Amino acid sequence: MLPEEIPDDILVIVLEESQLSPSNCNTQLWNVHIVSGQKQQELSHKLIAAEAVRSTVAESV
Repeated sequence: MLPEEIPDDILVIVLEESQLSPSNCNTQLWNVHIVSGQKQQELSHKLIAAEAVRSTVAESV
């Protein structure tokens, strides 16, 4: 996650190029999610919280 937004024209180029990238056994199971603004902040907080829980569980095992 970057602190600044990526211009739409750059996102288009990245997505077009990613369509050409190989996948394991050519299964083509790519899932792309682009978020920005408030949704990106919400996602960031949820990911940080989930990692904190995962780390705590892993340490107790």
